Amino acid sequence: MGTGNPAGRPRREDTESISIKNDYTRPDPLKVGEGKDGMRRRWIRNTPDNIERQKAGGWNIITGGAPEKVAINQSADGTRRYGDLILAEMPEDKARAREAFFRNQGQRQVESTRHTKGTVKNASFEGETR
Repeated sequence: MGTGNPAGRPRREDTESISIKNDYTRPDPLKVGEGKDGMRRRWIRNTPDNIERQKAGGWNIITGGAPEKVAINQSADGTRRYGDLILAEMPEDKARAREAFFRNQGQRQVESTRHTKGTVKNASFEGETR
């Protein structure tokens, strides 16, 4: 074959200059990207109780001609759905405040367990007799 190799494979010096690019990433149909319009988006489970809970937490269901760029189906009611998920959004500043609230709440819980670690065994409850 003219390659100088009896098996017909390229010579080692020919393959040393070949570099394989591994820049392919599998498309993620649930990726919604960063909102450039000051909104944070996320998928929520589309069940009545969960949607009410998420709305109470500040999330709004996206309807109509929202500017997000995701490869999903738009339902007849204008919502964006993927399987049993529905796309919701919240203003970015409110989302940051929400994250800070839950982060601080978690830190307070951890700190309270550190302070009460030795006293829980010896604690008694109201009305309890020892």
